[in-house]
Amino acid sequence: MSKIAVDIMSGDNPPEVLIDGCLLYINKTNDDIIIIGDKNKIEKYLSYHQYEKRKIEIVESSEVIKMTDNPLTAYREKKDSSIVIGSKLVREKKVAGFFSPGNTGAVVTSVLFEIGRIKGIKRPALAAILPNVKNFTILIDAGANVDCKPIFLLQFAIMAKIFSEKVLNKENPKIGLLSNGEEDIKGNSLTKDAFKLLSERDDLNFIGNIEGYNLVDGSVDIIVSDGFYGNIALKSVEGTAKAIMTLLKHKIKQSIISSIGGLLLKNSLIEIKEIMDPREYGGAPLLGVNGEIIIGHGNSDEIATYNGLRILKRMVDLDVNNIISKTIRFS
Repeated sequence: MSKIAVDIMSGDNPPEVLIDGCLLYINKTNDDIIIIGDKNKIEKYLSYHQYEKRKIEIVESSEVIKMTDNPLTAYREKKDSSIVIGSKLVREKKVAGFFSPGNTGAVVTSVLFEIGRIKGIKRPALAAILPNVKNFTILIDAGANVDCKPIFLLQFAIMAKIFSEKVLNKENPKIGLLSNGEEDIKGNSLTKDAFKLLSERDDLNFIGNIEGYNLVDGSVDIIVSDGFYGNIALKSVEGTAKAIMTLLKHKIKQSIISSIGGLLLKNSLIEIKEIMDPREYGGAPLLGVNGEIIIGHGNSDEIATYNGLRILKRMVDLDVNNIISKTIRFS
């Protein structure tokens, strides 16, 4: 079973926006998908579009988990939500992968209860894909685990390495540990102990501690962190990218000379915007669970949904979490 499912109900954008992403995906790939949501609304919207009917199956959900909902409470009280139903479809092996742009905590909670962790994995982790000045950097964990132990960070590195090599075709990726200085002695007790574990592994291209500016300078391929600081780093990078683009637009409009300069640089600015666009990868894979899962940005639109499904299908075809399982078992 290589079919994948998509939750169109839980994001910040209207369901129709995500359905557009689903249509773009099936038209470009010719793959089958399951759309989870309000069946009547989905059928009505699809009736205005031309597509191969057999490529889309609709699964009804009557409840929606909101971004503001408590994850555990929402999982327990909203069993007919699109997030819980999507997790169940993976557990029942009706689909091999699930994409949701919903409440991250709720998706992680639902996946853990319905699907469970890979045997041997202490904690699953979110692997956010960040653009940098060269190509991209994987940040793991990006928010699934606030409190971590050193062994968790070692496993995060192993999982990110597999994802980077298999899905993103990055050979022998450089791995760095996020800390407050490059020196071996820098960091808190967690990073110091994790540093020792990472340094002992001959199968990891561990280059040592890295700092915040290395998130985007392209010097490292994988950045390992606990979910607390990792999520802060992720939001900081995303916020900075948005602020830079906003400032550029504002400055270009300030004078005629600036506007002329903006026109001359138009193509370059468009390229920069595309490079910094988080929609390129569609979301963050949740690695270490018994199924392929991608949690999209809350504001996922048509392009982000398409790219999220595209990466998810590649994870399914390559059986990424099975590779992780075998690696952990024999490591």
